[in-house]
Amino acid sequence: MVSCGNKKGTTKSGVDYEFFKGSAGTTLQEGDIIELDYNLKVGDSLLNSSAQQSAMSGLPVEFVLPENDSANYFSSPVPLDGLYLMKANDSAVFKIAAPKFFEKIGQAKPGWIQDGDFISWEVKVLKVSAAKELTEKRSALRKINADFAKLDNGLEYKFETLGESDRATQFNDFIEFHVLQKIGDSVLGSTRTQPGGQPAQQQITRQPQKFDLSEGLAMMRSGDKATFRIPVKEIFSQNPNQPRPEWIKENDYLVFEIEAINVKPGKEFRKEQEEKQAKAQAEMEAQSQAAGAANIQEIEAYLASKSITDFKKTASGLYYVIHKEGTGSKAAKGQTVSVNYSGKLLDGTEFDSNTNPKYKHVEPFEVPVGQGMVIKGWDEGLQLFSKGTKATLYIPSNLAYGPQGRDNIPPNSVLVFDMEILDIK
Repeated sequence: MVSCGNKKGTTKSGVDYEFFKGSAGTTLQEGDIIELDYNLKVGDSLLNSSAQQSAMSGLPVEFVLPENDSANYFSSPVPLDGLYLMKANDSAVFKIAAPKFFEKIGQAKPGWIQDGDFISWEVKVLKVSAAKELTEKRSALRKINADFAKLDNGLEYKFETLGESDRATQFNDFIEFHVLQKIGDSVLGSTRTQPGGQPAQQQITRQPQKFDLSEGLAMMRSGDKATFRIPVKEIFSQNPNQPRPEWIKENDYLVFEIEAINVKPGKEFRKEQEEKQAKAQAEMEAQSQAAGAANIQEIEAYLASKSITDFKKTASGLYYVIHKEGTGSKAAKGQTVSVNYSGKLLDGTEFDSNTNPKYKHVEPFEVPVGQGMVIKGWDEGLQLFSKGTKATLYIPSNLAYGPQGRDNIPPNSVLVFDMEILDIK
């Protein structure tokens, strides 16, 4: 796409834009490192700017352009899909109605911002380091066969082994690696000696700071082994109020011996993590349902042993007995119920009560109904009762605390609650 003077339009995220200066060349690409000058405003009021950020950090505002994905549109200093329309030296203004902006980022609009206000970004792309050029540079540096070479940020490095991966690592990738950290002969820590001995995982995010290790990690590919080091005198010179311990010599180095096990693009890594979480959640849910089915047999055996026959059962597996009917309408979702209760296990062991001084909270318990603020068995059970009802709930573990349990509640436990509905409002 060619940028040109006074080009106007609307991005996919709903931000209006206007270019005031265009330039020839290629639009920004994922992985580019860009330096920005920007002002973020509400109306005529300045909220933030690159000048303010630089004054605080002492560094220009630079960042690695992430994937042009809807999840990232407002995670950068400037609307991301707008940046993807720009080139080096382009200037533009991006603007969106304030209510629409706060709706998109999922936050409440501050009271001092009016519904008719606009959020705007005045932007100039000052400098671009193209991802392709950075990749070529890192690939060349990776192959330097020297005792120790030095990166632009001062980090010293030496590759011991080059892996066989053809894919060059990018900023925002995720790397899985083993690391041993030491000063001189003193080992400070190692992933291999930690419990489980599992490799570390982290996203390679660029921090424009001296000796930043991410610059070294971004050089590594799957299977690489490398050593990175920082002169300790440089570390302590940056922290003058922190004295150097006697066991650390002035000419020592802080050393990181790193083996890259695997490197994956951020999108691929996140997809794998989502799949793992979904699988784990499904397995946990299956275990919970199996425990709940077993709990139903326990509840029915308990009721039979106590000759309790006036119980009712809901479709979810919640059992309840009404000892005294209340009056008026039953509690509905969104209402608040005031309740007295005591909770125990099937063997009679009490674990909580708001009427027993032992638990130090003797006062009516107010519960917003159907809002997920309490266990599922309570959320469902409270909607079965009206004001004045006295009842007992028998809750299988899949509607309570499941296989995790809680405090003095064992995993997969049936919970029994005696309760009185004091008020509904």
